[in-house]
Amino acid sequence: MTPVIHLNGESRESHTGKREAVYTALREVGDLMRQCAPNMRDYYVKPDGGHASFNADCEEHYRRLGVLESLREVLVQEIELMES
Repeated sequence: MTPVIHLNGESRESHTGKREAVYTALREVGDLMRQCAPNMRDYYVKPDGGHASFNADCEEHYRRLGVLESLREVLVQEIELMES
């Protein structure tokens, strides 16, 4: 998303500032999500020793973190395009 910056629209600073705020919030969400990483101590009581469930939950956890990282990268690209 690269809006056209012109006199009758929002300023460049407004557009980039909003994206910077979202970027910061996504980084904070990522920090909180990392604290929710699966821990094997919460799985070992399952019949198979919890390995399958633990591995599946780890994959999902890291997939979610990847989505956040992808969103942050897109925001950086948008900011860079608006600043050039």
